[in-house]
Amino acid sequence: AILIRFQENKLMTVQETIDQIIDQIMEVELPEESYLEVN
Repeated sequence: AILIRFQENKLMTVQETIDQIIDQIMEVELPEESYLEVN
């Protein structure tokens, strides 16, 4: 859903899109156990 939303804005550069996706990921606070399980 996040990727689709960013792709809808065609004026946004690839770097800006990546930066915003990273910002969104960083805003999500996961417990360490969940983080380790994902990796």
